[in-house]
Amino acid sequence: MILRGRQKKMIVLKRTGSPYFEEAYFILREGEGGASVSENDMAAEAERIISRMNANRERENAKKIRSGEEGKLTRALWFLYGAASGIVVSLIVGAVAH
Repeated sequence: MILRGRQKKMIVLKRTGSPYFEEAYFILREGEGGASVSENDMAAEAERIISRMNANRERENAKKIRSGEEGKLTRALWFLYGAASGIVVSLIVGAVAH
């Protein structure tokens, strides 16, 4: 591995506000106007990314919770449908047998 001397701009967020990430590291791309981007702009963009990621994670967790509850309801309805179908078939068979 060969290392060359290059300087990159990097932002380190130590308190992300996320329950999943303790620290976040953001490295500015080369050739993307590195000199023209202020540190405040970079920090604001990093915080926007973290907050969007947290919001997406919360949405996914809420969706999983809802789908679990809906899954239970769906299984219960299918069970009741099967039980009702069995009762109807046995009543028909009983009526035909007499």
